[in-house]
Amino acid sequence: MPQLQIPLFPEGTTLINQNIGFLRQGSTITYVYGNLPVFSHDVDDLASFRMFTSQLYINGSASQAEIYRAETAMTNIVRQSMSRQDDARSLLRSLYATEADILPDLAEQKLTVRLHQPANRCSSESIQHLIGELNATETVFPGTDLRLIYELVS
Repeated sequence: MPQLQIPLFPEGTTLINQNIGFLRQGSTITYVYGNLPVFSHDVDDLASFRMFTSQLYINGSASQAEIYRAETAMTNIVRQSMSRQDDARSLLRSLYATEADILPDLAEQKLTVRLHQPANRCSSESIQHLIGELNATETVFPGTDLRLIYELVS
């Protein structure tokens, strides 16, 4: 019997494709189309998640591959730097629950997100690898001109 895969929702905004994304704020997931919120559910509400992602697929708004990629992209990045690749999802879960410092700099047009070092050296290396990949995308925070920059600090 296959194991149930529960979706992981990182804090902040994640794009599914050029039109649709989701935003996690605390324990609420809100799906947005362009700039409009279209559906919300609790992070643990698997039935609502399945219903809405099925609607995206049926309506042609997103392919199954786009939905899957949005859920697993960060896991795949972290796995590249881990010797025990099965630990990638648990490392990301702990990272999403960790507090971060968010520092906007309007003069430099950047939004710095400072993540705190985990206790484990191997975890730090994997998170640093993820940060490098995220910074390379030069992502602009939605609704602003601020470029997201991630840092790992002690």
